[in-house]
Amino acid sequence: MTIPQSVTKESIQACPSIDNNNNSSSLQVPIEDKLDWSPKIQGNLSERFGAKWIFGGSTLGAGILTLLIPLAARTHAGLLIAVRILIGAFEAPALPSASALWGRWIPPFERSVVPPLASIGKEFGIVMITPLVSLLCASTFLDGWPSAFYVTGLFTCVWFVGWCFFAYNSPSEHPRIGSEEKAFLLECVPKPKKIRTPWFHIATCVPLYGIAINHICLNFVYYILLTSLPTYFSTILQFNLRRVSLSICFTMELLYRNYY
Repeated sequence: MTIPQSVTKESIQACPSIDNNNNSSSLQVPIEDKLDWSPKIQGNLSERFGAKWIFGGSTLGAGILTLLIPLAARTHAGLLIAVRILIGAFEAPALPSASALWGRWIPPFERSVVPPLASIGKEFGIVMITPLVSLLCASTFLDGWPSAFYVTGLFTCVWFVGWCFFAYNSPSEHPRIGSEEKAFLLECVPKPKKIRTPWFHIATCVPLYGIAINHICLNFVYYILLTSLPTYFSTILQFNLRRVSLSICFTMELLYRNYY
């Protein structure tokens, strides 16, 4: 979405461009939107339908919708916002489902190590995909910027195929696990207890709302940095995004972690 004409006529204080051939540029403002479900619902879905399919299905749904973003953007801005909201709804159950899988696969004495290591995958993905997206947007492959959504969405769909064959809800369901390892996990990992969800106590829990507000504020800052830093670097500091794309993700992560 381009800046309105009334805005582009105003003077903007920016660093001088090192590219002498680029005397004028139009500001491009990306818009991102994402909403999450309540974690209470996500965790219960994982226990009822299996964390494997909740995690895999939510990731696959987000990947398929990512493929539709270029079409939605060309059709109508409202449709694009709706697709982004649906992507957020599909992505939200992933983390609670992963926690359910860890509870069935990770022995208690390793739970302080394995989940944090697995959570690094999100940061690793940002570091890896940011330079790739910059290159795809600057290229002519599949009309430039849409290729970033096509490539990442297609990769997610391919990942889901491998997830179906290699992921299982518990050691007892895995057909290729060793007998000794299976017996060890079944003995060490406590069986989940079926208890009624205390909905009333959850709804009246003040610390829960405190944590929710904290996460809302934290994610607001996170996505402001994620979506605005490239625009700031490109239009104000006059950086070449293809050359500094890797530093952008590190800068964003550094600011985010210091805030957290």
